[in-house]
Amino acid sequence: MKMKLTREFYTSDYTEERGYKKTEGDGYTFYTKEDTEADRYYVTFFEGKRAKSSGVIDGFYRKIANRDEAIAKRIADLEDRARRKAERKAKDKAAIKKRQEEIKVGDIYVASWGYDQTNVDFYKVLKVERAFALIAEVSSTVVDDYEGINLQVVAGNEIVGDELRKKIGKDGFKISSYITAYPWDGSPRYESGPYGQR
Repeated sequence: MKMKLTREFYTSDYTEERGYKKTEGDGYTFYTKEDTEADRYYVTFFEGKRAKSSGVIDGFYRKIANRDEAIAKRIADLEDRARRKAERKAKDKAAIKKRQEEIKVGDIYVASWGYDQTNVDFYKVLKVERAFALIAEVSSTVVDDYEGINLQVVAGNEIVGDELRKKIGKDGFKISSYITAYPWDGSPRYESGPYGQR
């Protein structure tokens, strides 16, 4: 069994006795060392909880100002990334809450999926339970057929699938790892016909 190496393993040589200084911040740790005789100013930068260093600014610089500028820029980049991540998280949370407040029994959701053909599935909301909803696949009706190659389909009334308890997401429901059902606006959806499949 392969042993997983830790941060402590990779930083074991970065000690004060060897001239290294450790600096920690929110989401980062870096080690610096100065060799003024050789004009080499070192840095090794670790991000988050990763065991290995990022390698982005690691190495030595001929001028201490250049090294410190690289460190400051990297920290600013990480802070900007964290800010954008927090903003996205807050935006997604608000969108999920809005979806949970608006969803109601009888709503129809549609999922379009497929690789070499396009399949369309419709789902009906049967029950809403706070952050979850009970849904089931319903039949579809062909409203336009182009020689069995291209179809236009709409949701039918008959329940044809098992009841599924799904968490309500900002876009709708995650049916599987590659299928998401979105709110259906009532318009026909394109689907591959029996003669349009590869």
